Amino acid sequence: MFWYIISISIFAFLASFFGCKYLIIVLSKKKIFDQPNIRSSHVSAIPIGAGIIVTSIILFFLFFYTIINYFIFNNLIFSNILLFIALISLALVSWKDDLTQLSILNRITFHFFAASIGVICLSKTGFVFQGIFPVYLDISITIFLWVWIINLTNFMDGIDGLTATEGIFIFLGSLIIILLLRESVELSNKFFLVAFLLLTSCSLIGFLFWNWHPAKIFLGDVGSIPIGFLLGWIVFELATMGLWHASILLPMYYFFDTTLTLIKRIIKKEKIFEAHRSHFYQKACNFNKHSKIVFFISTLNVILLLLSILGSFYSETKFFLVLLGALLTLITLLFFQKISKRYK
Repeated sequence: MFWYIISISIFAFLASFFGCKYLIIVLSKKKIFDQPNIRSSHVSAIPIGAGIIVTSIILFFLFFYTIINYFIFNNLIFSNILLFIALISLALVSWKDDLTQLSILNRITFHFFAASIGVICLSKTGFVFQGIFPVYLDISITIFLWVWIINLTNFMDGIDGLTATEGIFIFLGSLIIILLLRESVELSNKFFLVAFLLLTSCSLIGFLFWNWHPAKIFLGDVGSIPIGFLLGWIVFELATMGLWHASILLPMYYFFDTTLTLIKRIIKKEKIFEAHRSHFYQKACNFNKHSKIVFFISTLNVILLLLSILGSFYSETKFFLVLLGALLTLITLLFFQKISKRYK
């Protein structure tokens, strides 16, 4: 099994790396670009749509894993079928949005559709909040939060390398925690989750080679939206395992930057669904290289991962570690705010 997981991970990386390289040529010929505007963090037209490759690799894995389990082991994994439906629906709608700009209502409808399917795929549906709420309320809140995670991932896909780096940290971080805890984690299909997290991480690493500053290709909504859905899935899966601290800590930078930016825009009575450059990381990039800002966020992510691991072994420290992570994240945001004003 070890060599099986390693093999598909290597395949995922190579397929992503060479697939993105080929797609750059195809998209350039077809003139499918992300054109720069006053809200962009780039100054030239960049091919958009690398999410086609990353999402396709994940979909192929889901499809063949499910087929093999059914025909060889006579085991139909219904949750995998639902994940496949949710992902491919999001990918198709998001690609159309990349090309023609769909209405907000159309996009949000599919986001709720995917999130509603997603909650059924969790190991313990209705237990994300550890039994604090009744099952129906737990599911309802989870769906709304899932839609928020899908959209915040899209909002945060604004500079070179950020979404791929953040995704790698969250997916690999979750994998590390699950492997470290081993038998103490209650999970019905641990092998699938390990393979899935590693394959998804390797797909993003392959893409990151072409998306690192200066980027030669962007994910597009066809990539950021499905990745946001998967981030929601692993975050809530961690919570159902009792690792609620990790589900908060690992994506904490994304949560804080997006939520605080949204609050500021609401206070200023700005249109919250209108494209903007108000995020902390975007302001910091006004006079700094994208790679520098991603480096700072990655440093924070390493610390958040270490706090997540520590809390997994010493449960009595979970609350304190989450507060510490929140403090460090706020310090990072304040630092971005400061360096964004330094050159004004």
